[in-house]
Amino acid sequence: MNEKLTKFNDYLVENYIANDSIFPPEIWAEKSNSIHRTTNSCESFHSKFNSQFYSPHPNIFNFLNILLSIQSDTRIIIRSSNTTKPHRKEIREKIKFLENEISKYDTGVSSRFQYIKIMANKYRPRKIV
Repeated sequence: MNEKLTKFNDYLVENYIANDSIFPPEIWAEKSNSIHRTTNSCESFHSKFNSQFYSPHPNIFNFLNILLSIQSDTRIIIRSSNTTKPHRKEIREKIKFLENEISKYDTGVSSRFQYIKIMANKYRPRKIV
């Protein structure tokens, strides 16, 4: 195995994954059955906001149109947040899978390493062919 890769993996485990690490998962990770990639609202907003631009210095009119679009989307989300619509079968199955894996970890059936491995494989980016 590549020595640099092993060194990097050791660094991650020692600093972020091990029980006695400097930054244990309780600080930076949340066990959640949410299907969203992040639980950080600011991170989510910036990701969506940045994806709207195709140049580092957009035209002011394009910039304002994007802000208005985001404002409009936000209003729609706020107004519709009181109603819950049923999820598609695929989403329901994903949520059930996440709840099951979290339960296994909480009850000690799965180790932290097994839990992280399963979640990493579940959220591995798909290869575009």
